[in-house]
Amino acid sequence: MEIQVTERRSRTRRKKTGVNIALSPDFDVRRILLPLYRHGKLPTAYLLAFRGGSYTAGRNRLTKLYHETAGENAHLIHRISPNWRYINPLYRDELYDLGEKGEDILRQAGLIGEYQNPLQQKARMREMVNLPHAVMISTTTASIELAAQKFGTHRFFSWDEVLEHMQPEHLDTSEVPFAMQADIGYRFDDRLERKSYKLIPDGVFVLKDQASSEAVGFAVEAENRKQSGASNLMHTSFLKTFLGYRSITRANAHRPIFGEKTSLMVLVVTRSQRKIEEMKKIIMQATDNKGSALFCFRHIPVLGSPEAAPKPDQTLFTGAWERAGHPPFYLHTLSDKPHR
Repeated sequence: MEIQVTERRSRTRRKKTGVNIALSPDFDVRRILLPLYRHGKLPTAYLLAFRGGSYTAGRNRLTKLYHETAGENAHLIHRISPNWRYINPLYRDELYDLGEKGEDILRQAGLIGEYQNPLQQKARMREMVNLPHAVMISTTTASIELAAQKFGTHRFFSWDEVLEHMQPEHLDTSEVPFAMQADIGYRFDDRLERKSYKLIPDGVFVLKDQASSEAVGFAVEAENRKQSGASNLMHTSFLKTFLGYRSITRANAHRPIFGEKTSLMVLVVTRSQRKIEEMKKIIMQATDNKGSALFCFRHIPVLGSPEAAPKPDQTLFTGAWERAGHPPFYLHTLSDKPHR
């Protein structure tokens, strides 16, 4: 009996088939390409959640969009993982990124403007060293948007929509539009240090309550440094980040970006509860044990860790975010109240 062997396509190398695929304006463009533009690199599970419908059909469609290289729709999306060296072998989801052709399709459809994501260059520089850091940001914002869509109580505005509503004079004069002026000072054991610098968030979005029209702007930071403390203000540290955002909110330096009536909060995601406790301790020390309502903390699965691959987590929207010296914060109520 003759057995026919079918060659398996590589997960990380395209194989041309000569097929010119037709794109669905809804399932392909709005539900796959657009989330990649709004959030950045996303694992399969997140794109399937945005797409909806059959799991098998969605996964097969992603594979087809990646592998088919013929015609005008070639290279719409990329799979990211050079030799998968960042990712645990047990990790079964592919990691996708938007291709230049995919961005062109979105622009032709009128779904995005002419701006490139000003946070992407910062993210790409970091990815060369720490890809999981970038994916922590993208999966956090994607989980929150998916949950906001599901519950329908809040409107999620991604970075590109924030950019559209930014004050023109700020947009025209800023090399990086999301950069905010921070003027900080801190007394170390033997000296007082001061520093002025531009703080650029890892990610930004706005949540608007559909009933009350209350809007809150969020900066997102992924904290993976081994040491949370600092001995100076020259180098990056969580202490410097905390002092920077505190300076920004006190001076209302966030308002040209997020709006005159929009408050700012900072969401910090990290890989462990121990790390959260370290950062909360730094805040308590820097505030003479008064704490801060500004910073909210959660630990999440990290790409490449022994835990299961990251999946969309609606508790980032409905669950408690810890704070130092203050009650937990809930995104779905935009307050410290767990219920509306």
